[in-house]
Amino acid sequence: LGVGGSAPMDGVSIHIAPGAAVPTRIAWDADGDGALGPGDLDIPKKIEGQTITLDASWLANRTAVDTARYLQTTDYPRVHAQPRPTQFNLVADSPLHVAGVKGRNALTGKPFDLKEARVDDAWPSRRNRPVTPRRRGNLQVWRGEMSIEGTRYVDHPVRIEPGARIAMGPGANLVFRQRVDIAGTAAWPVSIAAADPRQPFGAVSLQGPGTAGSSLRHLHMDNGSGGRLKNIQYTAMLNIHNTSDIDLLNLKLSDNRLFDDMLHVVYCNNVRIDDVDLSNANADAIDVDISKNVRISRGTIENSGNDGIDLMTTNAIIEDIRIAANGDKGISVGEASQAQVRGARIEDNVIGIEVKDGSVARTEYVLFAGNKTQLNAYQKNWRYGTGGTLEVRGSDFRGSSNVITAAEKSSIRIIDSSMIPPARPAKRVVFENVSANAPKRNARP
Repeated sequence: LGVGGSAPMDGVSIHIAPGAAVPTRIAWDADGDGALGPGDLDIPKKIEGQTITLDASWLANRTAVDTARYLQTTDYPRVHAQPRPTQFNLVADSPLHVAGVKGRNALTGKPFDLKEARVDDAWPSRRNRPVTPRRRGNLQVWRGEMSIEGTRYVDHPVRIEPGARIAMGPGANLVFRQRVDIAGTAAWPVSIAAADPRQPFGAVSLQGPGTAGSSLRHLHMDNGSGGRLKNIQYTAMLNIHNTSDIDLLNLKLSDNRLFDDMLHVVYCNNVRIDDVDLSNANADAIDVDISKNVRISRGTIENSGNDGIDLMTTNAIIEDIRIAANGDKGISVGEASQAQVRGARIEDNVIGIEVKDGSVARTEYVLFAGNKTQLNAYQKNWRYGTGGTLEVRGSDFRGSSNVITAAEKSSIRIIDSSMIPPARPAKRVVFENVSANAPKRNARP
């Protein structure tokens, strides 16, 4: 089985000739002896009639090529990785009488026929193996007191019992790659904290689709930081990466150090963050990137070094939450994000809500109090072609001055709201029925 080029190949289907026996086992000949044996890697498969579909991805070797003579500065790597055609020999428990083989570009999903040819491609390099699904182990139950040193990858489902206490050594990391259920209660929360408060631990992370459906309840965490593990950058104390259907409920997080974020969500779908107490983030308390259907509700986010909530290329609903005394924005809506904000208290931040770079935010029943700039919309990144659009309905503005600004290519509309002291509309800022008297519908049911 030959593969070349930069993209991996998957969806390989082998069509066995009519009337020929269909093997029950098929493997990569890892030891190179030409026969099926204990040193070979069995490939998961599905058999339908005379067709065997392999559940694996295949990638050409990468060869390091020296490019130093082409560089004018020393700010770039000396080498780049160049794909080299590679062949994987397959063996089975009966002769393979092949009538045809199909494959698929693993990135685009485009199918193609593999043609039979005699080639002299390279053998897989030492670290190049067929990538097969990670096998799910049996459920483990963690309880009582535990200590973690170094980096621990967890490749089986885990339930963490109420009252469990996990002491993390300096720079220690926990990476869950299967579903995790942190089952703390109000009376018996689960605690993850630095064993020595003077030396922060690294990160706790949910990584990959295997963690889908995870639930973290009544979790207390402090004195973490982040890290770079297996070429993945974890920018937060608690990271949720490339997964879906995640519940983060009744969290109490505080005092992360060294890295930016307290909680980072990226490449995720259907994430519920409810009833949180987040304080003293090093930079952003909640940072959500390139995610869909994220709901953040109830609780308090305060005293972050930068933003309370930072959205990038994300669709989110934010409701019934207090966001206060953060060093920059209460809520930042950027890079083509869509946000709905309802029933929130946004107070004493440098900027209450900021919307930029092709983003749209709609708010209703929100209290803006004491923010140096209540609302701001502008274009930061030229690549998005426009600034921010913000619409505010049925809300209250209170402060020594109510500063509301919208730069070129941006707009702000405030409708049916109260404002004390009153501010004058400005360019690209429109008031409709805005006065010192709160409208009757200003209070949420």
